Amino acid sequence: MRPLIGEDPISVFLCGKQVGRSTEDVRRQIQWFIKSILACDAFLGEDIPALLRPKISDDHLSIETEAAERANVIAMLLGSPGTIAELTAFVLNPQLRPKLLVFNELKYKGEKTFLNLGPLKLLDDNSLIWLPEDETAALQVILASIDLRAAQCLLSRRAPSKLALTTDEYITLLYVHILHPIGYKDLTSAIPLASKQVDMALRSLFSYKVLKKSDNLYWTVHNWMDRIALSGSERAEIARVRLAVMGGELVDAEARKRYRLAAV
Repeated sequence: MRPLIGEDPISVFLCGKQVGRSTEDVRRQIQWFIKSILACDAFLGEDIPALLRPKISDDHLSIETEAAERANVIAMLLGSPGTIAELTAFVLNPQLRPKLLVFNELKYKGEKTFLNLGPLKLLDDNSLIWLPEDETAALQVILASIDLRAAQCLLSRRAPSKLALTTDEYITLLYVHILHPIGYKDLTSAIPLASKQVDMALRSLFSYKVLKKSDNLYWTVHNWMDRIALSGSERAEIARVRLAVMGGELVDAEARKRYRLAAV
C-alpha cells in the first residue's frame, strides 16, 4: 500500500549497528528500499540534523527520542550495545512502544538473557520478529515486516475515528433518530433526561455533525451510525424501533407534514 497523492508518507526510523562503509550497511539498503519501493520516508540516527554537528552539551538520547516521537515506525535491528540501549529506552516510553518493530536473530530465541527477559518481554508478538540465519531470507523478512507495518499505519490514518459519546449524548442521539423530525419541546418531554443535560448533549452532537436542524425540528444525518461503534444487532434494533414509530406516525397528518418539512 502506498501513500495517496498529497498524503504525508509514513516515516520510518531505522536503528541498528553503524558500519564504516555505507555500501556494507544493511540499514542503508533497507532505507533505499523503503524510499524507492514503499514510497515512505526513512532515516537513520546519523541522519538526524541535530546529530550531524552535535554539541558537547547535547543529550543524544533525548535527540533520538524526539526523532522517534515524530516517526510512525521505529524499526530496530539488534546487534550492537548501542541499539540495545536505545531499545531499552524506547520500550519503556509508552508513546514509543507501539511504534516499535524489533528484529533479532532466531538463534537467540529462548535464551535466558536480560534482553529476552527484559526489554523484549515488554513487546507484543507483532512487534518482535525473529530472523532466519540466511541473510537473504532475513532481509526479505525485514522488508516485508516494515511494508506490513507501514500499510497498517496508512490504514489507521485513513480510517474514520469513531465518536466516543457520553451516555447523555448517546441517549439524545437515539431519541432524535427514532422520533425525528422532532421539536425541542417534544424531545425534552420524551427523553428521560433533564433539559440541561439535553441542551449540552445537543450542542455536542451538532459539533460532531451527526445532527441537523430544519424549521426548528431536529434530524439525524444519513450516516450517523457509521460515526459511532454499533454492533449489527444494535443497528437492527434501532431500525426496528424507528420503523414502529414511523408506522404509528404515518396515520397522523400533522406528523406527515412535519416529516416533509424536515426532509427539505
